[in-house]
Amino acid sequence: CYAIEDHDSVKCSKPKEYKICSKCTSREHTWTHCIAPLKCLNCDGPHSIMSMNCPKRKEKLKEAQQKATKTSVSPYKAVLPIGTPTPAVTARTYRDVVMVGTPTPAVTARTYRDVVMVGTPTPAVTMVPAATTDSTVLLNARDRYLHDRPDFPTFYSRNSATTPVIAITNGRCFHNYLFEQGPVISSDHPPIIMTISATLIIIPAPPRRIAKQTDWELFNEKATAELEAKDMTILQTIDNQPVNKIDDEINTWCEAIGTAYQEATPLKRNRTLPQQTPELIALTNQF
Repeated sequence: CYAIEDHDSVKCSKPKEYKICSKCTSREHTWTHCIAPLKCLNCDGPHSIMSMNCPKRKEKLKEAQQKATKTSVSPYKAVLPIGTPTPAVTARTYRDVVMVGTPTPAVTARTYRDVVMVGTPTPAVTMVPAATTDSTVLLNARDRYLHDRPDFPTFYSRNSATTPVIAITNGRCFHNYLFEQGPVISSDHPPIIMTISATLIIIPAPPRRIAKQTDWELFNEKATAELEAKDMTILQTIDNQPVNKIDDEINTWCEAIGTAYQEATPLKRNRTLPQQTPELIALTNQF
């Protein structure tokens, strides 16, 4: 109550219709409609009733704190008489709340991989590791299967700092893997198929042409001979020419250029052994 030196608001004897302004102590309005100068109800000072500048309010608050300090007993210093039964203690931890001295009912214990039902009352929470249980039996008992998610993120945006390749081969990757281009699909991105095997994967290096060593004189001779052999008629203009005629001339020219390039450019073949994984290196050093 505003009259803090007498009683609190719970023990106030005034009726509920009784109103008083906490700013000017007027009985005609409340503080929400007050425009009068400030006046304290307790000390008649130029401040509101709830102001901490009121000397009487400071004295009452100090007396209440001293009284509470004298009457309260610290639980660490309290001494119980001999023979007094110890009451039940509630132990609180960061993760769980366990009542000491009272049996715990059936508890649902959660692990990372599975959910195990503990059906018997125990004095505390029982955590059953998923490694010691049969996950298939537990999932069948609930008539549903749950997907065991991988331990790495499965969504990779275009601005992601990692890629599926980094996520799969991060750390020590003992398995051999092979990337191959998949079949052509309607999308403009060709699919990439990753094959992971516990055994060695022989990856033959395809032969390739060395463009830096191309014999351009030989290329000119071969290209001219190919075009003459195919009896190609060079179109001076494509006006009034059928589409199939233009396509045939382009295909003939591309085939002649490709054949001349293959004959004038040397072919390089590289046969390499499969890369040694850390596991194979350790086995080699051991045996």
